[in-house]
Formats: sequence, C-alpha cells, structure tokens
Amino acid sequence: MNHKSLRPVELVNEEDGTEETIYVQYIKENKFNAFSTDENGHLSSILLEAEVEMNPDIPDDIIIRTKSETFKVDFYMDKEDNVT
Repeated sequence: MNHKSLRPVELVNEEDGTEETIYVQYIKENKFNAFSTDENGHLSSILLEAEVEMNPDIPDDIIIRTKSETFKVDFYMDKEDNVT
C-alpha cells in the first residue's frame, strides 16, 4: 500500500538516442513483471513472473528466467551507479 505498484524505468537506445519507458511491478525478491505501453497508454506485458539472478560464473551477467525462456543480460555499472 505504501509504494507504487508499477515503477517506470527509462531505457535509452545509445545508437539513435531514442527513449522508451517500461513499467516494472515488484512481486517479491528477485521476481517481477514488466510492461510497455502503446500510443494510447494501454499496458502490454513484456515479462511475467520473471526471476532475476546474478550469473555466478560471470560477474557482469544477469540471468532472467520466465516459465518459457531464459535470457542472459550483459551490463556495466559505472562509478555513479548508472547501468549500461
């Protein structure tokens, strides 16, 4: 009750500078839903009940699992805590 159910996350495409906002819904620790909006503001699901964990073998990898897929996401966190 004391927090927003959907939290915006702004994504920037470094190649062309375009920005897109997705919305993340916290379910429980390391588990979330993600949604995008269309031009009319309607939500569409991107990931449902996704689980996230750090790759134990490679420190700059995140593993995201859904019931049907597994993704490996490379990332870099700079000194100012910006994630690329």
